[in-house]
Amino acid sequence: MFARIAGLLSFVVLVAATASAQQYRSHLRGSVLAADGTPAAGTVLRITTEDTGESRRFVSDGDGRYVLAGLLPGTYRISGDDDRSRGFAVRTQLSVHQDLELDLRLGVVAMTAAADVRDIFVPIDRHTAALTTRINGDFLLRLPLDGRNLLDGVLFAPGVAPGASGVTINGSFEQFTGYLLDGIYDIASGVGISVARPQIDAIREMEVRTSNLDASFGRTAGGQVNIITRSGTNRAAAGAFGFLQPDEDASQLGGSAGGPLRVDQTFAFGAYQHTRQDEALVKRDGHLLTGRVDHIAHRSSRLAARYGLDAGAAFDRRGHNLGGSFHSVPSTSITNDVRAGFSRLTFGDLPDRVPSAESTAYQVANATTWSSGPHIVTAGAEWYGFSRGGDGERMSSSWALFVQDEWRTFPSISLSGGLRLDAIALQPDLERENSLSPRLGVAWAVDREARTVVRGGFGVHRQSEAIQNVVPRIDGWSLSMQRQIGRSRAFEAAYVASRGENLFGSTRYDALQLELEQRSEDGISALASYTYGEWTEDLAASSSKPVRVPLDSRHRLSMAFAAALPFGEERRWFSKGVTATVFRDMELTGVFTLQTGPPISDPPDLQGPSHRNIDIGILKNVVLRDRRTLQFRLETFNLTDRVNWLRGRRYQLGARFLF
Repeated sequence: MFARIAGLLSFVVLVAATASAQQYRSHLRGSVLAADGTPAAGTVLRITTEDTGESRRFVSDGDGRYVLAGLLPGTYRISGDDDRSRGFAVRTQLSVHQDLELDLRLGVVAMTAAADVRDIFVPIDRHTAALTTRINGDFLLRLPLDGRNLLDGVLFAPGVAPGASGVTINGSFEQFTGYLLDGIYDIASGVGISVARPQIDAIREMEVRTSNLDASFGRTAGGQVNIITRSGTNRAAAGAFGFLQPDEDASQLGGSAGGPLRVDQTFAFGAYQHTRQDEALVKRDGHLLTGRVDHIAHRSSRLAARYGLDAGAAFDRRGHNLGGSFHSVPSTSITNDVRAGFSRLTFGDLPDRVPSAESTAYQVANATTWSSGPHIVTAGAEWYGFSRGGDGERMSSSWALFVQDEWRTFPSISLSGGLRLDAIALQPDLERENSLSPRLGVAWAVDREARTVVRGGFGVHRQSEAIQNVVPRIDGWSLSMQRQIGRSRAFEAAYVASRGENLFGSTRYDALQLELEQRSEDGISALASYTYGEWTEDLAASSSKPVRVPLDSRHRLSMAFAAALPFGEERRWFSKGVTATVFRDMELTGVFTLQTGPPISDPPDLQGPSHRNIDIGILKNVVLRDRRTLQFRLETFNLTDRVNWLRGRRYQLGARFLF
């Protein structure tokens, strides 16, 4: 049976009758309407990326509908491309892995000034069943993050909690969390940590996908952290920064730069950060480096290459990640994406009781997208090779085929269904386990404006690397309701569950999850989440009742915010004279975390100390000539000086210069 299914899926991929998933690309769809609101069939339009000038031509079908698949996150201009629609222009913005509905009404000519794109809009994904939290890179840069670690941003999403070296998501251990950099997996084999995490200056946007993942997501059985790095644009830009913690004798210095190597065609971006910290009278140095080159060829084809380095500071860590992709658009309804990646992580200064470790991984994937009417059908093929240990250990490999259909069945209901076939190596070159993983989902836009969306789904997820010759499996499902409040806020409430098997026993997770997001250009931007859940395990070798997992925390509340202070001209306070100049363009930023303690023993059901933490920052922006900005920062970590994981209150001074 597996051979027949594999043959069928392979045939589907080879003839490109369906498409593969674009784990980081987005979709834009809707209807083209005449001035009187009737469908405008056969309308020729063009969509152009404002940052790079990359463009695609598309035509509405007989019912006036259009679908554009495989778009990168960014700002786009849609304009008329024939005499019938000449003069029409509208602008919109796409986030990472977003499925956006946008109706285009001809005869309404929109302004095309930069202010026309309203970043404060919080989009509601009316077509997807997935539970997703998106975090903009500019928002991360404003926050007081101790160590400027991207994982602190991942922890803002509901259902996410800190582990020993990574994060856990919805009742899956941290080695089951996947990390994607521009569509390339960045995971240390069997460890569950990012190999070459980029510094936050190099992050354009980050998506934390926690439940109801479509069939394109594999490799790991838990949630996925989807990171898009910045690329160069037609506008040259650069920046430098420096942060100092006097109490800790620690510092971070670095910068970034990007721009065109050839206008409208070839672009480059690079970012570097050096970290120095005094640990037990030993100076440790760390280095983060990200470099990326993009080249746009004929008919919107894009060739991209990226390299990442994460070296030091503890245990002589050295991580490398190299990825490349070629995205092409053979026709208005078909796109294709080929990706390849390599990563290696080594530790050379581990304690005597821990042997030297090395993890190597390879990835090759092909992706094609076919859109037709209400369907965006996806399919793809992937191959992974991985090994652990630096003594010539033989490499294991796995491969996967998948197919996914995103179908708008009715104007208000979207169904998604997918199937994934994984062939997972149990022992190197000796035996494989073939596993089918179905994915199902539904999204219902309750009202006409799609301001309220009910979504739910179920999925089977497997680890592509066996653990002690056993393939872990996690079944997950959720039911949620999301409501947009005005233009700038959205609230979501969800019930989320998962059941794990072959994890040296079985696990059970049930949770209520809440999330509130607000985006604002000159007010308060905030992201708050709350999780009330229970995570238990039933060990196979034990006859006792299920016990709480050591990482279980019943309550977790987190909030991150950045607020423009009401000082300066045309503000409430200090609006005139010298004080207006001194106090204008200031921001208050903060991160608040409250988490109940983990279990100590069961029975009785005792728990350890809770974690409560407040980080606060004051930012002052000085706008200079020629679009140059100087920013000063004063930040305090653990403001209340509470003993949290053996770290007390610390201060940080910082400065950034953008030009």
